[in-house]
Amino acid sequence: MIYGVVDTLKCSIDLCQAGHPHLLYLKPDHAGEFIANSNLPVGILPDTHYESVTIDYRAGDRIFVYSDGITECESPEGEMFGSERLRRFVEATSEFEIGVVMQKLNAYITEWHGDTSFEDDISVLMLEFGPNNCGCEPVSNCC
Repeated sequence: MIYGVVDTLKCSIDLCQAGHPHLLYLKPDHAGEFIANSNLPVGILPDTHYESVTIDYRAGDRIFVYSDGITECESPEGEMFGSERLRRFVEATSEFEIGVVMQKLNAYITEWHGDTSFEDDISVLMLEFGPNNCGCEPVSNCC
């Protein structure tokens, strides 16, 4: 599970993970960065404390939330797709609109797997922060 709150006035997003793969955060013209603050899935142990992480975003930044069905998707030879392959794909497609990235990712994973039938869910949520979508003053460092 992952829970997030976007604060458009502060240009920040607070995220808390519970047994979910690490988020992938991409700034324009930067390498993708995995945001790691995951913990046990909800309900495994009583009284588990969950910490959130805060990301201050800027226009053009992207966040990728994905299921482990993507990183654990196997090729016909049994090799996992993996998080590094996903990171390289996200970086290589950073100039494309999100809809195009989704289409290309679907095609890439299907080709990688060698079939359109998957053992696990293949889920992705991509967020891109646009210009002037927060209440910060232009001279601040958030927009």
